[in-house]
Formats: sequence, C-alpha cells, structure tokens
Amino acid sequence: SEKPYEKSLSLLTEMYRTFLDTMPPILRDVYLNSSTHELEPWFHKVEFHLKEIDRPVYNHMRTVLYPPDSHMSTNDDPYVLVFLKKCCYPWFKYMFVGCLTADPLMFVWDQYLITSDIPKFHDELIPAIAAAMIITLRDFLLKCKLTSEMESILQHKTNIIITRQLQSVIVRFFLSEFKNRIARSDFGPVIDPTEGRQWTSYNKDHVPLAANRPEQRLTDRERNEQ
Repeated sequence: SEKPYEKSLSLLTEMYRTFLDTMPPILRDVYLNSSTHELEPWFHKVEFHLKEIDRPVYNHMRTVLYPPDSHMSTNDDPYVLVFLKKCCYPWFKYMFVGCLTADPLMFVWDQYLITSDIPKFHDELIPAIAAAMIITLRDFLLKCKLTSEMESILQHKTNIIITRQLQSVIVRFFLSEFKNRIARSDFGPVIDPTEGRQWTSYNKDHVPLAANRPEQRLTDRERNEQ
C-alpha cells in the first residue's frame, strides 16, 4: 500500500504542476530568452512601492548607490532602479525559490494561486511581495555603507524572513489596494493572507488539506492508471 509520505509527495508534485500551468506568461518569456526587458514593469513597481511606503530606506539606498564625488540630483535618477533590477531579477525569475525558506515561500505561492484567476493580478502581487521583503530587511539595509553590503543583504539575508513578517507588511501596506483590485473583478471573496494556508503541513507524513485542483488532478491520474 502507498505510504503517507508518498501520497504527500504525489500531491505536492500535482501542486507544482498546477503552479507551472498558471505561471504568468511574462515568466515563460523570461525563461525562453533570459532577458530582463519583460520584467521592467515589475522593477518599476518595486521602486514605486519603496518610495511610497519606506522613503527612508529608498533614500538610504540612493545615497549609498550614488557615484562618489558626484553632486546628488534632486530629481529621480536610475541608480536605485538599476540596483533593484539586479537583486529582484532572480527573485522574479524563480518565483522566490532559493531566496525564501519553505514556509514563507509556500505562503507566497498560495497567495499567487488563490488569485490566479484574476487577470493580471500577478502584476500587482509579485512586485508587492518583493517590496515587502526589502521592507522587512530595512534594519539591515540602513546599516549598509557600500553597494556590495546591500547586495549581500538582499542575496543572503532573505532566508531569515518568516511568514508572519511578510503577512504583516502586506496587510499594512497592500491589502487595502488588493481588495479594491479584486472588487473590480468577478473574483471573490477576498481571502485574508494572515489566515490558514493550504500548504500548511506540506512536509508532514500525511496528506495536506488541499480541496483544490491539484488534488483532483492526482485523483484523476490514479483512476486513469488503474
């Protein structure tokens, strides 16, 4: 007979296949040509969120990134955006795999899958997640005096972010706009991101609760193989 962990692994595989099926077209294009051009709108949104939500962090990044011996302009300059492109590109390309640990990663994927039926909602959600990660690490970033130090924080410290931190930032700064965006669509009801997740207990030796498409696909596959 099938062991519990084998059943759990099978269901996780189906969840991952569902994720691939719903992957934004923009990410498929990135995989095909390895360019950053398609992600430009997301980079700009991350920069916009930092300006609007955490101006001290944005200004500090700008100060660190500004060329030495140059007079800082009062107008917008490209340095923060260029830096964000470098740091956020792998986050976006791999949907935060490799930078977030399993629990916050499953939270992010859950939010993505829950809202995947809303046209282009991922264009709002994914940049917001990236901005929330940067805001969560603000105390580390504010101590940086070199570009390399900030790069190191965003490359190696993201694995200390816990789910509750992401939830807190999203609820405080993004949930209201998300609700408005969802209200303008035919999707509903709005799911509070601080509530339970379908991926909980994914690593335990029992089948995680998932009354959704992946489980149905697994059931169908087993029936077809009989």
